[in-house]
Amino acid sequence: MRSSTKYPTIREAFWAHVQPEPNTGCWLWDGPVSGNGYGRLSFRGGHQAHRISLLIHGVGIPSGMEADHLCRVRCCVSPDHLEVVTHQVNTQRGKVTQCPQDPLSQGPSLQRREFNNAKGGLARL
Repeated sequence: MRSSTKYPTIREAFWAHVQPEPNTGCWLWDGPVSGNGYGRLSFRGGHQAHRISLLIHGVGIPSGMEADHLCRVRCCVSPDHLEVVTHQVNTQRGKVTQCPQDPLSQGPSLQRREFNNAKGGLARL
């Protein structure tokens, strides 16, 4: 069944997949996740869940701007953990959090393990 049929509004489709994580304040997306670790929302087309979160909470994303995860958790959709920035700023911030000595600190695989661990999954770091 398509999301647009299952959920009458995009807000309902969004909230059906949000799990607050009390220790970090992240709102973890438990719906579909893209290959690079970002939440995906299918509602009359495909959308990045964190961008929908900002729009639902009244934060516009101008053309040429991106939503940056301040918490560095790609599946987080908390508007308090997102900031609208340029691509250059987003890229620069992402480089700061990646440790070249630790291969687990790079890429979406860590994000998925963090998400699974936060949900009590069996994935291990």
